[in-house]
Amino acid sequence: MRTFLKWAIFVIISIVFLLFLDFIFANTADWSQVRVPTDFPTTCASPKSLETVLVVVDHAPAVYRPSHYEYIMPQDQQRRILKSAQTIRYGEAVDSVIKKLGPPLYDQLGWGKPQLRLFLPRRGIIRPTRCLDYYFAKRRLNLSNGFDPCVELFFDKDGKLTWLTSDIDGISEVGGYAHRDDD
Repeated sequence: MRTFLKWAIFVIISIVFLLFLDFIFANTADWSQVRVPTDFPTTCASPKSLETVLVVVDHAPAVYRPSHYEYIMPQDQQRRILKSAQTIRYGEAVDSVIKKLGPPLYDQLGWGKPQLRLFLPRRGIIRPTRCLDYYFAKRRLNLSNGFDPCVELFFDKDGKLTWLTSDIDGISEVGGYAHRDDD
C-alpha cells in the first residue's frame, strides 16, 4: 500500500510540475491571427523546365560535382535573383519577395521546429513560419543535398522576412540571429 501511495504522489507531482512548466513557457502569441496565403502553393516553379546552363558556381568538392543536374533554374530567373537579392531587406513581406525573385522551387508553409502544446487551450503542433527555397540547380529533386546552390528565405508567422541565407557568391545574408526576437 505504501509503495502505491508513493507512486501515486510521484505521478501527481510530476503532472503538476509539467502543467506548471507549460503555463510558464506558454507562447502568448495569438496564433489564430496567422496569415495563410491564398496563393499557396501556386507560386512554385515547375521542376520540369530544365535549363542547361548554370550561371552561378557550384562550390561542392570535385567528387560531389555531378555530370548533370535533374533541375536547373531558367537562366533569366537566375540572373533576376542575382540582381534582386541585394534589394531584399529584413522585415519585407512574402508577396514582395516573390514579385522580386519570381516563383521558388519549394514554398513550405509551416516550416520550422514544431512547438507541441499539450496542456493549455492552444493544443496541437504549431509551425509558425514559412520558407522559400530558390534552387539554382538540384542534383536530385527528391533528395536534400547541402551542396546544391540555393537561396533560402525564412519568414515569421506574419509573413515578414526574418532571414535570407545563401551559398552563392554575391548574395549576402540578411537577418538571421542578429535580428532574432526571443520574446
